[in-house]
Amino acid sequence: MRFKNLTILTITEKTIEKIESTYHKLKGLAPLIYGSVGELKAIELFKRLPNGYYVINDYRQSFRPPLYNKHTDERIYSIQIDHIIIGPTGLFAVETKYWSKESIENNNFFSPVAQLKRNGYALFRVINRYITKNNFQAFLSSWGETKTSVINILLMMNTSTNQRFQFVTILTPKNFIQNITNRPVVLTDKKINALVNMLHR
Repeated sequence: MRFKNLTILTITEKTIEKIESTYHKLKGLAPLIYGSVGELKAIELFKRLPNGYYVINDYRQSFRPPLYNKHTDERIYSIQIDHIIIGPTGLFAVETKYWSKESIENNNFFSPVAQLKRNGYALFRVINRYITKNNFQAFLSSWGETKTSVINILLMMNTSTNQRFQFVTILTPKNFIQNITNRPVVLTDKKINALVNMLHR
């Protein structure tokens, strides 16, 4: 039996090393890729929010000197929040995760709950300090200056958990919009505009 145009593939040790190196590099990028996919899916989900809600993506801020959280004895030098949502029912700091069941059960990952609490605390300090400094009339009542709360949301885009945590609400795409919009109205249009302009500068 004859074979025409037969090419014999030979794989050298060097080729195998290159393949293994490429595999490990791609594997190392997996969390970044999954994180990007989760955040893009979240942005699509946010388009279902009714008019009057504003979304700020990838909010970052540095603090010099750092903010001090006396409750955790921690100095906060910077924050990065996946999404901030501002609307009639409040101001929400949203951390998005596109984790598998294995990732949720992996105790080596940094806790997104701790990250949210830290970022939410810093954001609360930032906005209320800014409101006080600029004497915004929209945030004054006959009783005095009001405080604007930050609601921490962990949005699990893939697999979720039944665990519950203080100061953090865990949501999925199925219950996210309803949970955000069914809360009591706490912010007027003037307050919403002031917060959006402050955080979007």
